[in-house]
Amino acid sequence: MASKRHKFLSDSNLNYIAFCSFCGGQLQDTVVEGRTRKQCVTCGRINYVNPIPAVALLATQPPDRVMLVRRTAPPEIGHWCLPGGFIEMGETPEAAVHRELWEETRFQCKVDHLFDVGTVIGGFYGDVIVLAYRITITGGEALPGDDADRIDYFPATDLPPLAFESHMRFIERLSNVRVGQRPHY
Repeated sequence: MASKRHKFLSDSNLNYIAFCSFCGGQLQDTVVEGRTRKQCVTCGRINYVNPIPAVALLATQPPDRVMLVRRTAPPEIGHWCLPGGFIEMGETPEAAVHRELWEETRFQCKVDHLFDVGTVIGGFYGDVIVLAYRITITGGEALPGDDADRIDYFPATDLPPLAFESHMRFIERLSNVRVGQRPHY
């Protein structure tokens, strides 16, 4: 599973950001709110570097089988994961659920509810906040696409190698909820 901190995106290596995204002015290191941050010398705005929002989708089939897709893009090519991906600018998380599911599987769905939230610190793309949604498949045809080459349902107790630890935690929590145990947070 991908868990090592990637040096390029570490907090101590953000010197590659040199200019303000608002006015184009030069950025300088300034202590703001107790942290060293990049501040524009021209307009004074702080360049906050925040986690990237993403969605992961939990679709199941009885008895306790969860939908996974096999990755064809980095990171972790060949490993399996929940369908999902990054939320685009101007897109709601729910719209990202529908788009990502369609791109990776050609299925349509109903968003049931926000199931869980996970955090990845220092992953391939830096820090990511993952919103896990329970969904119900409502139509479409299983056809892998985008960055997936296979779609399958697996028993939660017999999963193939997963690309992301956060997805494993979501599936484990789903299994705990299904058997009536109180989920741990």
